[in-house]
Amino acid sequence: MTETPQKKRKRRGSGRVTMKDVAKLSGVAPITVSRVLSGSDYASPAARDAVMAAVRELGYVPNRMAGGLASVHAPVVPILVPALRNAVFSDIIMGAQEHFFEHGLETLIGNTLYSISKEEHLTRTFLGWSPPAIMITGGTHSQATRDLLSSIEIPVIELMELVEKPLGINVGLSHAGAGYDMTSVLIERGYEDIAFLGTMPDRDLRALKRMEGYQKALRDKGLRGDGFVQFYDQPSTFQLAAQFADIYLENRAKIRAVFCANDVLAVGLLMECQRRGIAVPGELAIAGFNDLSIAESVHPRLTTVHVPRYEMGTKAASMLVEVLSGETLESPIHNVGYEIIEREST
Repeated sequence: MTETPQKKRKRRGSGRVTMKDVAKLSGVAPITVSRVLSGSDYASPAARDAVMAAVRELGYVPNRMAGGLASVHAPVVPILVPALRNAVFSDIIMGAQEHFFEHGLETLIGNTLYSISKEEHLTRTFLGWSPPAIMITGGTHSQATRDLLSSIEIPVIELMELVEKPLGINVGLSHAGAGYDMTSVLIERGYEDIAFLGTMPDRDLRALKRMEGYQKALRDKGLRGDGFVQFYDQPSTFQLAAQFADIYLENRAKIRAVFCANDVLAVGLLMECQRRGIAVPGELAIAGFNDLSIAESVHPRLTTVHVPRYEMGTKAASMLVEVLSGETLESPIHNVGYEIIEREST
């Protein structure tokens, strides 16, 4: 039997927000709050909406360490990444894990699936375990997540990109800068009709920043407008990138080179060009981003942007250990940089 919320009431009092406070504000019983937060189906949609609204308003975090351990931080650091199958993030995780292990810390990995709402849910859930710190990918979060991370008294590390207003420690690189520099290198090599290929523009915000850098480079060099941009809504795969070959063949007079938002797209397009007899780089030059191991294994080898992913994870973990040890960081922001790797595909 489901429960329908009653009229909302204001919460009074102060101190740690409890499940009873959420129940009172949302107008449902504590057991209903528990069911909603555990993902149970035994709550009406109206009750679920009321509970989640109260959770956000009160900044409630379930206390998973209840029973005498609530004041003790577990030696486990959550790391939130947008994809577990992506070698980019597995390299970062590996770097962090190996450094943490040397200092008696373990990790708990959360996959946000490039979803801001999923990130909010995982953040709230992991904080309920009273971790000593939390690591999170990127600098774009829901307002509820920002409020939650701003209110806690543990270190917050934002990874992968340089953030304009970081919540704490920030370790990453400028994706717009990398996009600008790669495009500039292509222009210097004599390519002017350059396209940009990416995926999931509503979720992969770092790819959008690379595109912005690409477009700025075109404008600064006096080339056409915003360039030729193609985004697909699906995640990056070799098969998806192969579809761009059709677009190239239909617009070959407008496209002489392609800057791909990642190496998966670049390699997928390169292989499809080989299958169709499109010479790379003779007819179409291809560049990628990340410098995955496959970039050196394909023929021709792939021009790309090298990102020090393992080192990024190690540096973030090192800075966190310093803070947890009571040391003061020289700077909470660390730019890991990037390097343009020119190979035979361009």
